[in-house]
Amino acid sequence: MRDAQQLASLLEIARHTLRQKLLPELEGERKFQAAMIANALAVAARSLDGGGEAEQEERAALRRLYALPEDAPPEPGELESLRRRLVDDLRRGRFDEAAPSLLQEALRRRVTARLSISNPAYSGTTGRSR
Repeated sequence: MRDAQQLASLLEIARHTLRQKLLPELEGERKFQAAMIANALAVAARSLDGGGEAEQEERAALRRLYALPEDAPPEPGELESLRRRLVDDLRRGRFDEAAPSLLQEALRRRVTARLSISNPAYSGTTGRSR
């Protein structure tokens, strides 16, 4: 975990340097390309941070959906396992009769978790600065 945090910090330093020092000196296509690289670095850094609070909320929503203890500490790989279980259940039609509010909440939390990494400004979640 610490290595991921250090790597995320290094990516943030690289992004900041690119945006503050190099980008202002570029023009045209090169400026656009540098801005895209800076955005990619920000997404990578947020991804390494693990999505933070949004993923915790997603895990809690999936635990509620599957009537699992919500207060248990997260296990390694648990969130990914719960996501796979949800996908399998959706494919099997487990929730076809009526979409329960717990399912809607779990799906909403999944979208929010993804947005917290790819575009935190759009999702309304806090994250690293763009």
